[in-house]
Amino acid sequence: MIINNLKKAAILAILLVTSLITILYVMQIEIKKDLSGNLIAEDFIYNFPNANKITISNNDNNIELLKENNVWKIANGFEINQEIINSLSNNISNNKYILEAKPSENSKNINISIFNDNDKIYNFKISDDNKNSMIKSKINNSYWLLSNRINLPNLDKVNFYKQPLITTDFKEVKEIIITKDSKSLTFSRNEYGSEFNVNNKKLKGINKALFAVFARKISNLNYTQVIDIKNIEDLSLLSKFTIKYYSGLILNISLSQQNNNHFVTISAKLDRIHKNQSVNIKKNINKKYKDWIFKVKESDAKVLNNQILLQNTIKNIGA
Repeated sequence: MIINNLKKAAILAILLVTSLITILYVMQIEIKKDLSGNLIAEDFIYNFPNANKITISNNDNNIELLKENNVWKIANGFEINQEIINSLSNNISNNKYILEAKPSENSKNINISIFNDNDKIYNFKISDDNKNSMIKSKINNSYWLLSNRINLPNLDKVNFYKQPLITTDFKEVKEIIITKDSKSLTFSRNEYGSEFNVNNKKLKGINKALFAVFARKISNLNYTQVIDIKNIEDLSLLSKFTIKYYSGLILNISLSQQNNNHFVTISAKLDRIHKNQSVNIKKNINKKYKDWIFKVKESDAKVLNNQILLQNTIKNIGA
């Protein structure tokens, strides 16, 4: 009798524990279903610094980014605008679930995968309608409206590059030499901050205006494509530009043409007086640009390769 009662008590206890576990499990599921206010990736801020690969894709394009020496680059390509990565990292680490929602028909699907070597540490399925972003939850497989929109450039490589190609503060430039065919012109300053002249004669009228247009363009030159310099041949040289800075840095820029396409290459050196200064700047420039050739718009190439600038200046000033 006592044994039977003990058996019944044991069975009852087991049933009670089982029921309790079931209730707790159901409650946990219900709690997990309500993601409101939770971060979409609580540990992201700690794990992302170890990431070295990001793939971003939609229905049309795919971008693969790799981190080399703490610099993010297009896979097998040129470095990108690091602010894009910083913005993406901050956006994900601070983003929260707001409420369950259904993506609109006009929404674009974006998949963001983040890797540490070969290990995929994050995979975000985003739906974006240009106003709001939603994310697909792994817990209940439904979409949730996010507290902040995940705003990425269109998935075209050119949108990820840092523009412009060169940023030049013209206050720091003391001399510019433009060489085209067998002719060359040297635009220089007599002293820091003064206006440019040719042969100690001030630029006036059309010559001054043409030079100003040229200076603005070469100091803020954008590019549309980056190509491994080994993969392009049969270029026709159009013009060379030598920019000399007061720091001793000298930038050499070449503008070339292949059929109807225009390309720029860049290198750097130091003058004799400052050969022991700005060394790191020179090395960084050559390291950054030496393996690449940059495609530029035809309209920008025309501004740089402005024969009228040379002809008018030579004619009116007698350079």
